[in-house]
Amino acid sequence: MKRVAASVASHWRGDLSVAVSVVLVGIGLTLVYNLFSTLILNQPALQERYLLQLSLLALVMALTLPISVWQITGAWRSIVRVSSKPGCAGKLVGAVGLAMLSAFMLWNVKQVLPRFADLYRAVMSVALASSKYEIRSSPESDQNFAFVGEIAWGASDDFKEFVESRPKLTTLELDSIGGSLQEATRMARLVRVKRLATFVGGACLSACTLVFSAGHPRIASRTAKFGFHRPVGSSLVSDEFESQMSQDYAKELLSNGIDKRFVDQAIRVDPPYIWIPNTHDLEMSKFVEQFRE
Repeated sequence: MKRVAASVASHWRGDLSVAVSVVLVGIGLTLVYNLFSTLILNQPALQERYLLQLSLLALVMALTLPISVWQITGAWRSIVRVSSKPGCAGKLVGAVGLAMLSAFMLWNVKQVLPRFADLYRAVMSVALASSKYEIRSSPESDQNFAFVGEIAWGASDDFKEFVESRPKLTTLELDSIGGSLQEATRMARLVRVKRLATFVGGACLSACTLVFSAGHPRIASRTAKFGFHRPVGSSLVSDEFESQMSQDYAKELLSNGIDKRFVDQAIRVDPPYIWIPNTHDLEMSKFVEQFRE
């Protein structure tokens, strides 16, 4: 421990060589720190839990500031010490060290800031979620209700509260462009448990199709539009988690009795493209069980 403290102090004073201060402490330590931080933030348990991710990232950045000051100050003092020596060699080593440190720190900032910006946008999306959807009873029957808008964060909790407080509900009408697959999965499982019928008269795209597929029976007008694509997360989620999203989406559709060939086609389309099957495909795949004129 004393040796570590002595090394930390030596770097701070600029006593270490430029190679050690710049390459090992400045660049090497930062790469290790970034790798460690990325591994923590990409844990499966944290994927799409943006508030928790933001808290951890804030902690990482709070630690980054004093560490960066220590790194840069020590490297700068080492560069100044070497450059002040007589002859061109010291100045050349100092100039190269300064150039390497500056370039690397600039690159590192460019890596960190976009991630923080993505997290900020995700958290703001959570904060504004309530304005993105509406759950309302039908004015014609106390057995029917509708979910309209984006399936945003918090939608499944509101949906569950609405459904469980109204035991007479039998039919859910959907009009949604989609949204969070995790929220849609929770909603779909509640629809299945409550054995609610689902109906679409307008549009049901992306994650909305999962909620619709859980209905019993599944009903649609002949002018209804269903849109499918491979599930994707934000730029914050890992490739492994995104692959797992596709597998989970396909598994949920299959468990609801949808034809496998139809499901395979649904997850084959990459955003921003979307597959809108015709009424024949919807009927033959059993995705829609009944059509209304």
